[in-house]
Amino acid sequence: MTTPLLRLGFRPFFLSAGLFAVVAMTLWGFLWRSGHIGSWAPTAIDPVAWHAHEMVFGYALAVVAGFLLTAVRNWTGRPTPSGGALAALVGCWAVARVGLLAGPAALPLAVLADLAFNLGLLIGVARPIIAVRQKRQTGIVAKIAMLALANVLFYLGAAGWIAVPPLIVAQAAVFLLVALVLTLAGRVLPGFIERGVRVPVKVRDPVWPRHASLVLFFGFFVVEIFFDLPRVAAAFAAALAIVTARRLVAWHTPALWREPLLWGLFAAVIAICAGFVLYALADLFALPRTLAL
Repeated sequence: MTTPLLRLGFRPFFLSAGLFAVVAMTLWGFLWRSGHIGSWAPTAIDPVAWHAHEMVFGYALAVVAGFLLTAVRNWTGRPTPSGGALAALVGCWAVARVGLLAGPAALPLAVLADLAFNLGLLIGVARPIIAVRQKRQTGIVAKIAMLALANVLFYLGAAGWIAVPPLIVAQAAVFLLVALVLTLAGRVLPGFIERGVRVPVKVRDPVWPRHASLVLFFGFFVVEIFFDLPRVAAAFAAALAIVTARRLVAWHTPALWREPLLWGLFAAVIAICAGFVLYALADLFALPRTLAL
């Protein structure tokens, strides 16, 4: 019989992500305040690169894994990894996190475990979607695949095997996560709000802002990562802020502010919208783009 912890993906991954966040942020705070960054760190790669990598590919991707392995099962009616398969997936993720803190000698093992986790997650999400031919979900599968590719590029850049700065790859991965969050928010937030506010309300994700968000985000991603065109990126960011704000207005009902689980999700999308605003204003007011990021 499968232990309750391993019956659904969100249980071990949300728990592991939360515990890892405490450990990783505590270590990073110690390194930052002690002045040891650049001179000593237990990390297998440059500590600044480790910090960026682990917040994106360690913590955030574990949360994504927990959510998708649970949600895809509900969307498709097909099983996602549980029991031993889920334990193996969590194990690969954990070995990678420990390996990246065990010094350079452990780097090959950490990389193999991390990429095995990426591949296992991709297969675990893609198989049920393909089995029931849910074409609507192919964008989610594509984003998971691109995050896996970004992780490969990060490691190759960190090892000096390709001339790609690992922090640029981490930035691209943040954008992919934001795109994934915006996609998932449109899928689940209206239903969450309708069922969670305890008063009769109809919430919809308007069609044109949803489609415009995809197109505009693709333009923003390409310009911001691959081209030095800050004004063009600012224009895309401004349009994204407007479109995201329009979606937020459509999702909003005053009753959601009485439910912490709802207003926490809603506030997260507001924060993403604020990030677009800062990108739009960065060049005009000489704001650091890292603030927007």
